[in-house]
Amino acid sequence: MLAGEACAPDSSTPHVTVESYFVALHRGCYEKAYQLWHGGVKVGGLTVSPQQFAALLADTELVDFAVGAPVAAQVGAEALVPVAVVKREGDGRLFLIAGCYNLVPEAGVESLRWAITWADMTQDAIYTSPPVEELAAVANSRVCEW
Repeated sequence: MLAGEACAPDSSTPHVTVESYFVALHRGCYEKAYQLWHGGVKVGGLTVSPQQFAALLADTELVDFAVGAPVAAQVGAEALVPVAVVKREGDGRLFLIAGCYNLVPEAGVESLRWAITWADMTQDAIYTSPPVEELAAVANSRVCEW
């Protein structure tokens, strides 16, 4: 596999888009992850550049994640995707963060692609070891609402 292929995001469905986003983050492909957002990543209401986005994540390691089944508002109109993530901060602490990502379809040059518009994630707990086997259950237990 070529290095570029390892970070090639797929945005063909809401579930695959969010999964591709976290795979890109896990592999340190921050620019590719950034490209999956609609209109750029917003932090505190302000759009950050791809370089600022990478700098914000520089001291964080994505340990594991699970993406749940999407909830669609209307077919092809908008979707919410539940997610559970374990991340390690620079000081070694592990955090379980869960919530929902909102996605909208965008017409691309060759086909429809899905883009992330916002995320509502909350820190559920701090762990000393990752609850990897529990992540799918945590993601699927999220109630995503508009």
